[in-house]
Amino acid sequence: MSVQTESPFTVRLRTMPQRNPARLEEVANGRIAHTLTACTRCRQRKSRCDPGIPRCEPCQRSNAKCVYYDPARNRTISRTYILQLRERIKILSQELAQVENEISHSTDAEFMIRGAGLIKFKETDEPRFLGPSSGITITRLIMEIAKQNTNSKSIKEVVNEATAQEIKYAFTLESQKPTSKIYPMISSVAEPNLPPRELAYRLIDIFMAKGKLHASRPPFNSLSLD
Repeated sequence: MSVQTESPFTVRLRTMPQRNPARLEEVANGRIAHTLTACTRCRQRKSRCDPGIPRCEPCQRSNAKCVYYDPARNRTISRTYILQLRERIKILSQELAQVENEISHSTDAEFMIRGAGLIKFKETDEPRFLGPSSGITITRLIMEIAKQNTNSKSIKEVVNEATAQEIKYAFTLESQKPTSKIYPMISSVAEPNLPPRELAYRLIDIFMAKGKLHASRPPFNSLSLD
Protein backbone atom coordinates (compact mmCIF):
# COMPACT_ATOMS: atom_id res chain seq x y z
CA MET A 1 0.00 0.00 0.00
CA SER A 2 1.59 3.25 -1.17
CA VAL A 3 1.24 6.52 0.70
CA GLN A 4 1.01 9.71 -1.36
CA THR A 5 2.93 12.62 0.08
CA GLU A 6 2.40 16.27 -0.78
CA SER A 7 5.18 18.23 -2.33
CA PRO A 8 6.50 21.28 -0.47
CA PHE A 9 4.99 23.54 -3.17
CA THR A 10 1.53 21.98 -2.66
CA VAL A 11 1.81 22.40 1.09
CA ARG A 12 2.65 26.07 0.66
CA LEU A 13 -0.39 26.64 -1.56
CA ARG A 14 -2.67 24.85 0.90
CA THR A 15 -1.38 26.73 3.94
CA MET A 16 -1.41 30.20 2.35
CA PRO A 17 -4.02 32.53 3.88
CA GLN A 18 -7.15 32.87 1.76
CA ARG A 19 -7.79 36.32 0.30
CA ASN A 20 -11.11 38.10 0.08
CA PRO A 21 -12.92 36.79 -3.07
CA ALA A 22 -14.39 40.22 -3.79
CA ARG A 23 -10.95 41.80 -3.79
CA LEU A 24 -9.55 39.04 -6.00
CA GLU A 25 -12.35 39.73 -8.47
CA GLU A 26 -11.51 43.43 -8.48
CA VAL A 27 -7.87 42.64 -9.21
CA ALA A 28 -8.90 40.29 -12.03
CA ASN A 29 -11.08 42.99 -13.58
CA GLY A 30 -8.15 45.40 -13.62
CA ARG A 31 -9.80 47.90 -11.30
CA ILE A 32 -6.90 47.92 -8.84
CA ALA A 33 -3.64 49.72 -9.47
CA HIS A 34 -0.91 47.11 -9.18
CA THR A 35 1.78 49.75 -8.79
CA LEU A 36 0.62 50.70 -5.30
CA THR A 37 3.21 50.07 -2.65
CA ALA A 38 2.47 48.70 0.79
CA CYS A 39 0.68 51.12 3.06
CA THR A 40 2.46 52.73 5.98
CA ARG A 41 0.62 50.65 8.59
CA CYS A 42 1.50 47.34 6.92
CA ARG A 43 5.12 48.44 6.54
CA GLN A 44 5.37 49.26 10.22
CA ARG A 45 3.74 45.96 11.20
CA LYS A 46 5.70 44.08 8.51
CA SER A 47 2.48 42.44 7.44
CA ARG A 48 1.28 41.51 3.97
CA CYS A 49 -0.44 44.39 2.18
CA ASP A 50 -2.65 44.33 -0.89
CA PRO A 51 -3.57 47.01 -3.44
CA GLY A 52 -7.14 47.31 -2.21
CA ILE A 53 -9.02 50.55 -2.78
CA PRO A 54 -9.85 52.60 -0.76
CA ARG A 55 -8.14 50.49 1.95
CA CYS A 56 -6.08 47.35 1.97
CA GLU A 57 -7.56 44.27 3.61
CA PRO A 58 -5.65 44.57 6.93
CA CYS A 59 -6.65 48.22 7.29
CA GLN A 60 -10.20 47.32 6.30
CA ARG A 61 -10.42 44.69 9.04
CA SER A 62 -8.95 47.06 11.62
CA ASN A 63 -10.98 50.03 10.35
CA ALA A 64 -7.71 51.95 10.18
CA LYS A 65 -6.70 54.78 7.88
CA CYS A 66 -4.84 53.41 4.88
CA VAL A 67 -2.11 55.71 3.59
CA TYR A 68 1.07 55.06 1.69
CA TYR A 69 4.29 57.02 1.30
CA ASP A 70 4.91 58.69 -2.03
CA PRO A 71 8.66 59.26 -2.44
CA ALA A 72 8.10 61.54 -5.44
CA ARG A 73 6.08 63.98 -3.31
CA ASN A 74 7.87 63.14 -0.09
CA ARG A 75 4.62 62.77 1.83
CA THR A 76 1.93 60.26 2.69
CA ILE A 77 -1.16 60.03 0.49
CA SER A 78 -4.48 58.42 1.28
CA ARG A 79 -5.65 55.73 -1.10
CA THR A 80 -8.97 57.53 -1.37
CA TYR A 81 -7.04 60.06 -3.46
CA ILE A 82 -6.87 57.43 -6.20
CA LEU A 83 -10.67 57.18 -6.17
CA GLN A 84 -10.89 60.95 -6.59
CA LEU A 85 -8.49 60.81 -9.55
CA ARG A 86 -10.49 58.01 -11.15
CA GLU A 87 -13.71 59.98 -10.80
CA ARG A 88 -12.04 63.05 -12.25
CA ILE A 89 -10.73 61.06 -15.23
CA LYS A 90 -14.21 59.64 -15.79
CA ILE A 91 -15.77 63.12 -15.82
CA LEU A 92 -13.11 64.51 -18.16
CA SER A 93 -13.49 61.55 -20.52
CA GLN A 94 -17.25 62.15 -20.70
CA GLU A 95 -16.73 65.86 -21.37
CA LEU A 96 -14.16 65.10 -24.08
CA ALA A 97 -16.49 62.63 -25.78
CA GLN A 98 -19.30 65.19 -25.70
CA VAL A 99 -17.11 67.91 -27.23
CA GLU A 100 -15.84 65.58 -29.96
CA ASN A 101 -19.42 64.59 -30.75
CA GLU A 102 -20.50 68.23 -31.00
CA ILE A 103 -17.57 69.08 -33.28
CA SER A 104 -18.21 66.12 -35.58
CA HIS A 105 -21.88 67.12 -35.98
CA SER A 106 -21.31 70.86 -36.16
CA THR A 107 -23.14 72.77 -38.89
CA ASP A 108 -21.64 76.18 -38.23
CA ALA A 109 -22.67 78.33 -41.19
CA GLU A 110 -19.93 80.88 -40.59
CA PHE A 111 -17.29 78.13 -40.57
CA MET A 112 -18.63 76.78 -43.86
CA ILE A 113 -18.62 80.24 -45.44
CA ARG A 114 -15.09 80.97 -44.29
CA GLY A 115 -13.93 77.61 -45.59
CA ALA A 116 -15.53 78.29 -48.95
CA GLY A 117 -13.47 81.47 -49.27
CA LEU A 118 -10.19 79.63 -48.83
CA ILE A 119 -8.49 78.45 -52.00
CA LYS A 120 -5.33 76.39 -52.22
CA PHE A 121 -3.43 76.50 -55.50
CA LYS A 122 -0.79 73.95 -54.53
CA GLU A 123 -0.86 70.94 -52.26
CA THR A 124 1.91 72.47 -50.15
CA ASP A 125 0.44 76.01 -50.13
CA GLU A 126 -1.47 77.52 -47.26
CA PRO A 127 -5.13 78.31 -48.04
CA ARG A 128 -5.67 81.91 -49.12
CA PHE A 129 -8.81 83.94 -48.53
CA LEU A 130 -10.38 85.40 -51.65
CA GLY A 131 -13.04 87.90 -50.71
CA PRO A 132 -15.59 89.74 -52.89
CA SER A 133 -12.96 92.24 -54.11
CA SER A 134 -10.47 89.60 -55.17
CA GLY A 135 -11.52 89.09 -58.79
CA ILE A 136 -8.36 90.69 -60.10
CA THR A 137 -6.26 88.94 -57.48
CA ILE A 138 -7.50 85.49 -58.41
CA THR A 139 -6.87 86.25 -62.08
CA ARG A 140 -3.29 87.20 -61.32
CA LEU A 141 -2.80 84.07 -59.26
CA ILE A 142 -4.14 81.93 -62.09
CA MET A 143 -1.72 83.63 -64.46
CA GLU A 144 1.15 82.92 -62.08
CA ILE A 145 0.22 79.24 -61.95
CA ALA A 146 -0.04 79.16 -65.73
CA LYS A 147 3.43 80.68 -66.08
CA GLN A 148 4.87 78.12 -63.65
CA ASN A 149 3.51 75.27 -65.76
CA THR A 150 4.94 76.62 -69.00
CA ASN A 151 8.30 77.79 -70.24
CA SER A 152 6.95 81.30 -70.75
CA LYS A 153 8.22 84.19 -68.68
CA SER A 154 5.50 86.64 -69.66
CA ILE A 155 1.73 86.55 -69.26
CA LYS A 156 1.39 87.67 -72.87
CA GLU A 157 2.94 84.37 -73.93
CA VAL A 158 0.35 82.46 -71.90
CA VAL A 159 -2.75 84.48 -72.83
CA ASN A 160 -3.01 85.93 -76.29
CA GLU A 161 -3.71 89.60 -76.84
CA ALA A 162 -7.36 89.13 -77.83
CA THR A 163 -8.19 87.13 -74.70
CA ALA A 164 -6.36 89.63 -72.51
CA GLN A 165 -8.38 92.49 -73.99
CA GLU A 166 -11.63 90.60 -73.40
CA ILE A 167 -10.73 90.03 -69.74
CA LYS A 168 -9.76 93.69 -69.32
CA TYR A 169 -12.99 94.84 -70.95
CA ALA A 170 -15.08 92.55 -68.72
CA PHE A 171 -13.44 93.97 -65.59
CA THR A 172 -14.01 97.50 -66.84
CA LEU A 173 -17.71 96.87 -67.34
CA GLU A 174 -18.01 95.20 -63.94
CA SER A 175 -16.28 98.07 -62.15
CA GLN A 176 -18.72 100.58 -63.68
CA LYS A 177 -21.79 98.86 -62.27
CA PRO A 178 -23.42 100.41 -59.15
CA THR A 179 -23.33 97.04 -57.40
CA SER A 180 -19.83 96.19 -58.54
CA LYS A 181 -17.80 93.97 -56.25
CA ILE A 182 -14.49 95.13 -57.72
CA TYR A 183 -13.52 97.88 -55.33
CA PRO A 184 -10.42 100.09 -55.59
CA MET A 185 -7.71 99.56 -53.00
CA ILE A 186 -7.70 103.29 -52.11
CA SER A 187 -10.70 105.59 -52.55
CA SER A 188 -10.57 109.38 -52.67
CA VAL A 189 -14.23 109.64 -51.64
CA ALA A 190 -15.12 108.77 -48.05
CA GLU A 191 -18.00 106.42 -47.42
CA PRO A 192 -20.91 108.54 -46.11
CA ASN A 193 -21.91 105.91 -43.55
CA LEU A 194 -18.51 105.56 -41.91
CA PRO A 195 -18.48 105.59 -38.07
CA PRO A 196 -17.15 108.60 -36.16
CA ARG A 197 -13.38 109.08 -36.27
CA GLU A 198 -12.92 108.19 -32.59
CA LEU A 199 -14.85 104.94 -33.02
CA ALA A 200 -12.96 104.16 -36.23
CA TYR A 201 -9.60 104.58 -34.48
CA ARG A 202 -10.80 102.35 -31.66
CA LEU A 203 -11.86 99.64 -34.12
CA ILE A 204 -8.53 99.91 -35.92
CA ASP A 205 -6.62 99.53 -32.64
CA ILE A 206 -8.61 96.39 -31.81
CA PHE A 207 -8.06 95.00 -35.30
CA MET A 208 -4.31 95.63 -35.18
CA ALA A 209 -4.10 94.01 -31.74
CA LYS A 210 -5.92 90.93 -32.97
CA GLY A 211 -3.97 91.03 -36.23
CA LYS A 212 -0.71 90.25 -34.44
CA LEU A 213 -1.60 86.60 -34.93
CA HIS A 214 -1.05 87.18 -38.67
CA ALA A 215 2.00 89.40 -38.39
CA SER A 216 3.78 87.44 -41.11
CA ARG A 217 1.27 88.64 -43.70
CA PRO A 218 -0.58 91.71 -42.35
CA PRO A 219 -3.47 92.97 -44.51
CA PHE A 220 -2.26 96.56 -44.21
CA ASN A 221 0.20 98.73 -42.37
CA SER A 222 -1.02 100.88 -39.51
CA LEU A 223 1.00 103.81 -40.90
CA SER A 224 -1.05 103.75 -44.11
CA LEU A 225 -4.19 104.54 -42.10
CA ASP A 226 -2.99 107.96 -40.99
